[in-house]
Amino acid sequence: SNVVRAALAAAPVCAASRRLARKIASDMSLIGDVASARQGHTTIRLVVEALDIPERRALAHDLEQCASLANSRYGRAIFHAVGLSLPKRTGAGQPADRGHSEQSAVMGGA
Repeated sequence: SNVVRAALAAAPVCAASRRLARKIASDMSLIGDVASARQGHTTIRLVVEALDIPERRALAHDLEQCASLANSRYGRAIFHAVGLSLPKRTGAGQPADRGHSEQSAVMGGA
């Protein structure tokens, strides 16, 4: 995670960082593992920033389906970073409808 974060943060977004971000974003298991680490949420934020707007929206949609992220401290930071509302809990402790609001700074507009 530290190496990936350094690679994404070291230079302006370029083709190589976009490729790396796309590769990471395509693996939700990897996103979950990285996101659960103490500094992982900053790495995922950098991944989001390196993606093009349609890819950011697709990742946000995938993240909405990941209830385990919404239940962890660092996962909630990722939800906030990509402009997602946390899923509402039902009486049984299960997430309810997952509405979201996209923040224009991260998601690139409404």
